[in-house]
Parts: sequence; structure tokens; C-alpha cells
Amino acid sequence: MTDTSLDNIALAPSDPHATAEQRGRDLSVIFIVIALLGLFTPGASPIVNSLESGYVLSVQEMARDGGWVVPTLNERPRTVKPPLPFWISAAVCKITGNETAPLGLLRGISAVIGFLTAACIYLLGLRLFDRRAALWSALAWATCFLVIIEYRLARHDIFLTASVALSMLGIWKAWKKEKFGWTITAIGLILAFQCKGPVSWMLTALPAAGFAIVRRPIRWRFLGGLALWSFVAGLSLLPWVGFMLVEVAPNHRKLIYWEAFGRIASDRASFEPLWFYLAAFFYVMPWSGYLLTGVIVPFERKYAARREPMLFCWWWLVGGLVLMTIPFEKTERYAVPLIAPAALLIGQMLVYHLDLHRAGKQDPKCKGLWYGHSLWLMGLSVAIPYVMQFKLEVGESIATGVGLVLSVIAMGVAFSFVRRRPHWATFGSLAFAVVMCFAWTQLDARAPINRDALAELAPKMNRIIGEHDVITWPKRPPNALIYYANRTAPALGEWYRIAEHYPDWSPEQLNEVVKQRDANQHLVEPILTEYLRQNRGQTLFIITRPDHIEQIERLAAPLDFTVEQALDLTTRKPGEAEELRDPFLLLRLSAR
Repeated sequence: MTDTSLDNIALAPSDPHATAEQRGRDLSVIFIVIALLGLFTPGASPIVNSLESGYVLSVQEMARDGGWVVPTLNERPRTVKPPLPFWISAAVCKITGNETAPLGLLRGISAVIGFLTAACIYLLGLRLFDRRAALWSALAWATCFLVIIEYRLARHDIFLTASVALSMLGIWKAWKKEKFGWTITAIGLILAFQCKGPVSWMLTALPAAGFAIVRRPIRWRFLGGLALWSFVAGLSLLPWVGFMLVEVAPNHRKLIYWEAFGRIASDRASFEPLWFYLAAFFYVMPWSGYLLTGVIVPFERKYAARREPMLFCWWWLVGGLVLMTIPFEKTERYAVPLIAPAALLIGQMLVYHLDLHRAGKQDPKCKGLWYGHSLWLMGLSVAIPYVMQFKLEVGESIATGVGLVLSVIAMGVAFSFVRRRPHWATFGSLAFAVVMCFAWTQLDARAPINRDALAELAPKMNRIIGEHDVITWPKRPPNALIYYANRTAPALGEWYRIAEHYPDWSPEQLNEVVKQRDANQHLVEPILTEYLRQNRGQTLFIITRPDHIEQIERLAAPLDFTVEQALDLTTRKPGEAEELRDPFLLLRLSAR
């Protein structure tokens, strides 16, 4: 007689390895989902923020000007982040002959990295649980809203996420003493360190060490191997750092030191630690309920046979969140690499509850999860249309249509649970996630609020400037404008250029100048005066703000320059022609 007691449900992997055909089919499904959400019109939406604009501009400068060792941003060495993502993107641009680094190509690279991340999660899920849990984990990860944002944008974080997933795949294989475990670990840790630096330890080695320490008996050889390869990963970045300090110094040495160490004490934090913990359940929307049960279940006695792989994911997720609250500077994207363990817990919970139902077992917690999940989806189907109207400024009819589609799917999920058809509800939940995320990304790309006026202004600016150089002073305009213009525009008012004129100042003093720049204009005026003196008798172009025109005229007059406005670079919201955003002007300075 077969024992179908609760203790033996969903404990042994149903197919721990899977055939090559099954793996290929699963990966094809994952690829289709990511392609649908990440590759569809990736270049149609505008550059969304300073992080992406700075990234794409650096890649453009590398591909266009050939600065392969140290990435630059408007001639400024970009030392705040390790170079690997820049190198990868610039290399793809060179190989494909796209030296302008088109936005669609760079975002497409992120989508490919996103697929590789999902593949790592799938392979790790195979070893932790079984094929079904692996597939659902990868699909849950690919349809988490915060993850989709990252693999649709050209930024560092998706590269780090892929490296972290690869590292943890290797670490688990090393823990289970499988072949190539330490090799994969070493490669993953080195790549992670080359993508983001020391923060990689907080997302990989340290949580894994915590997991190993609480297991009994403690495996000191494993901890030793983890420490060794973590140390090697740190050393792997030293050649690049050493090159910067030797070759880029002395002009930018203070910049390098400040960006490497000063940001640790930064006060630019978007989230308090408590909110950083609680927000983790929103990062996996709409799978939040399954994550909640996944965090609790490993400590239940009935799950003892699966406790080790579940605890591995638990330590990876919770340990990483705790460690990531230590730095003062934090935003929601810092949690993106930790959605991988959350997705693994979600995938296993989906399969666990399906197996409970298949075995005919009644667990009161199942009903609570099912009904709570249904209510959560219904709430999202009502809330999302309002958010779309408010944030994306889409029409009421479009938002209502999206809400109706989501409501129908949510009610179908609830009905399936009531009729005790959890497998249909699971597929319905996936459909809800795909429709919700697809609708949001496509509407966001076409939202009136995101009309990319900068892309329209850049060609006009180029026609006026011609072959002349252009600078920005004292504050730089949006990097997106310079990216679309496909040119270099040094910002003379940046503090690292002030450091060249005041070499005895400490990084703290220079940073204070930046914070109080408007109250210390006399400190940056010598920079512009020297620039004008060196280019006396030539035609110059300066991008500046309207409130600095009089100052420029005062400095230019003694050097025989005539100042005139060449182009208004101000962008405006559609329907709000009088409301200025980013007020910048292009000035022409002509010799008298």
C-alpha cells in the first residue's frame, strides 16, 4: 500500500535531471516569455533615467572613440562601477558595426543576459528540487515586475544578477560535491566582482557561508573553498584598479578614491532598512503570496526532507537582504539579484501545493494561500488601471480595457481554486503575470509622459554646432541628450575638474562644493574663464541653464566674445507647454 501521508508529499524530486529534450523544451518556453516581455519594441521607449543614460553614453563613447580600458562619461573616467558590462556591450556594438550604440541593441543585450539568468535559475532548480519546480521558478522570475524592468533596460544590474545566479549554481554543486562545482563558483564570483565589485560578496559568498555554518556538522573545507575563491574574485579586479591609479592618475586619483570609497557613506538612500525588507514581497509581484509561504515552510517539520535546499534559498534571500541593508545607499534595484532565490521558493511552493492536491490531501494552509492569492490578483486588476492612468497618463478607455482583461483572468484563477483545479489556477496566474507586465511595458513605451523630446532636439543641436566642440557649464544637461547627439560634451563644472584647479582639496571639500555649487559660483568661475582664454578668437558652444547666462556674459565680455542663444533645449510635457522641464539653452559664443 502506497504511503500518501502529508509528510511524504512532494519531498522526493520527480525528475531531478530531466532529459535533454525536456530541458530544451523548458528553456524554449522561458525564452519565449522573456522575448515577449524584454525584446518587443525595446528601443521604442525613451531613456528612462540617469542610470541608463549614463550607461548607454559610456558604451557609445567606448565604441565610437575606442577607449577600451577605462570607460568614460563625457571624457570623465567612469570608475564608480567595474568595467565588465561596459566591455560586453561595447564589444557587441563593435562586432555588429553599430558604433553609435543604438538603444535597441543595448537593451537587447540586457534581455539576452536576462534569459541566461533564467537558464541558471532553471539549472539550479533542477539540482535543488525537480524539473517542474525549476521551470516554474524560472517563469516566476521572468515575470516579476522588478526583474522585467532590469532586463528591458541597459544597466549594470542584470549583468550582476546573472553572475550571482551562476555563482550560486556553482556553490550548490560544490556543497553537494558535484563535478565542476568550484570551477563554476570561481567563474561566477569573478564575473560578479567584475560587474559590481565588493557588493557581490553580500549577495553570494556571505549568505552561502551563513547557510554552511548553521548546518551540522560544519564543513570547514567548503567554507575554506568559498573564502579562497571569494578572495581570488576580489583580486581579479586589482589589475584594472591598479591601471587606473597608475595611468589615469594623477589628475583623477581623487575621483577614483572618492567613487570607490566615498559612496559607502553616501546619504542618498531611497529606502529605510525596514521598508527594504518588506518591499521584497512587492518585488515579486504578482507571486507575493507564494513567496510568503516559501519563506515560512522550510521551518515546518513536514518539510524536513526538503529542508536543506529550501534553507539554501532562504539563507540566500534573507541573508542577502539583511546584508544589503548595511550600505547607506540603497534602491529597489539592489534587490534584483535576490529575486532569484525568491523565485526558487515560489516555484517549489507552486509544485508542492499541486502535489498536495494530486495526493488528495487537505491542508488548511492551502485554502488560505489559494484564496489570498486570488484576492491579491483581483486587487491588482483593479489597482493597475488607476496606476496606469496616474503614472503613464494613458487614456481611461485603454486602462479600463487592461483592467477588464486582468479581472477576467483573476476571476478564472479564483474559480479554478474553488473548483479545486489548482493546476489551471497556476497557469492562469502565469497568464495574469504575462498580460500585466506586457501591458505595462508596452503602454509605458508609448506613454505621452515619456515622449522623448530629447531625441528630437539632438539633431537640431548637431546641425547648429557642426564640427565645433561643445561644453556644458556649470551643470551638465541630461546624458540622454548627449547620447542622442552622439558627441562628447565635457561638463566643466563637475567637481573632478575643480579638483584639477584645486589639487590640495580633500574629496570631502570637493564634495561639499558640489552640494553647495550655487552658493559657491566663485569657485568654478576660474574653470570657464580659463577655457574661454584658451579658445579666444574661436566660435564656442556652451550648454547651460538660463540663470547662468548673465554670468557667462560677464566672463566672456573681457575676452571679446559675443553671447547669443542658439537653441532652446528645454523639453515640455505634452499639453503643458508653459511648464518647463530641464531648462537648458545652447549658447553660441562668437569672437567680436
